Amino acid sequence: MKRLFVSIIFLVSVLAAGTAFAAQKTVKLAVENMYCASCPYIVQQSLINVPGVSDVRVSFAQKTAMVTFDDSETNVGVLTEATSASGYPSRLAGNLSASSSTPVKEAKSWWSKLGIFN
Repeated sequence: MKRLFVSIIFLVSVLAAGTAFAAQKTVKLAVENMYCASCPYIVQQSLINVPGVSDVRVSFAQKTAMVTFDDSETNVGVLTEATSASGYPSRLAGNLSASSSTPVKEAKSWWSKLGIFN
C-alpha cells in the first residue's frame, strides 16, 4: 500500500512540475549563406533576440552557431526560424546539451535521495 501511495505521489509530481525540470540546452546549428565578415554578427543578433536564449557564438569559418537557451522558453524550431528570417537558413548540426537527464530521471534521482526509490 505504501509503495502504491508513493508511486502515485511520484507520478503526480512529475506531471505537475513540467516547467520545473526545464534545463539550459546548447545546440549547434549549421548556418547557410554566411559569405562576409558581417554575416556572423547578423546571425548572432537574430538568435540573441529570441526569448530564452542566453548565449550565442557564431563561427564564420565553420559556418555554425552555438546557441544556449532555456528549453522552457524556446526550441530549436524557433531558433532556425529566426536565422532563416534574417536570410541565413540553419539546421540542427548536433546536440551538445549540458544536461542530458530527462525529467523522469531527475525526479527519480530526487526521490532516491529521499530514500523512496533506489
